[in-house]
Amino acid sequence: MTSPRDPSQTRHLGGELKKIHAALFRHPAPTDLTWGEVIALLERLAEVREDRKGRFKVTRKGVLMTLRAPLLRIAMTGDELALVRRFLERSEESSIAPVVAEGTFVVVAVDDAGARLYRLVRAGKKPRALEPFESNGYAAHLRTSLAPSPRPEPRRLGFVRDLVRALRGVDEFVLVAGGPEAERELAALRTELRRADAKVHGALAGSLTLPSARATEPALLACVRAFLAAR
Repeated sequence: MTSPRDPSQTRHLGGELKKIHAALFRHPAPTDLTWGEVIALLERLAEVREDRKGRFKVTRKGVLMTLRAPLLRIAMTGDELALVRRFLERSEESSIAPVVAEGTFVVVAVDDAGARLYRLVRAGKKPRALEPFESNGYAAHLRTSLAPSPRPEPRRLGFVRDLVRALRGVDEFVLVAGGPEAERELAALRTELRRADAKVHGALAGSLTLPSARATEPALLACVRAFLAAR
């Protein structure tokens, strides 16, 4: 995890900005860090744009964050500071070079238990088989709950974060889901992937649906073969 002692973020900061950065990562969180101080820090570490509605769009190493500045409050809340900390941590993680072979095509099979990741094995240009895909220190089966919820759950958010990290460096991937809610689940997952990492989302080749809620490997392979043959 990134800390105030990590020179990758602080080596180019002046004295005041270094103090703000250190305070941002202090525990417990400070109650006197102002919006102006934190925005000044972000402008030094990232690209910051303010839109007409007073929202700050912050981009760093392909990671995007949106902050909504309040009208009458000067100090940032603990939740707002936590959002900024996580943004800085994620943008540092995104700079770590993934260990993935060139030309890797991954199939992400989504179901109620989470996601199964497979690498597509080809014979020449023809898809031949699927094999479990383990990359960047993440297992081939990522567990989570994809059930509808009135609010985002930490387990769900952790799943998307782990999925993004596992997919970093792949050339292309497809999402596959089955059952009556497949299209809705895939649409929600695409949105979360785009928010989490625009570069990883850019490698998404397609979203495929199957009748069965938990497809077998032969069914997944047949689905991917049909998709690749049609494009």
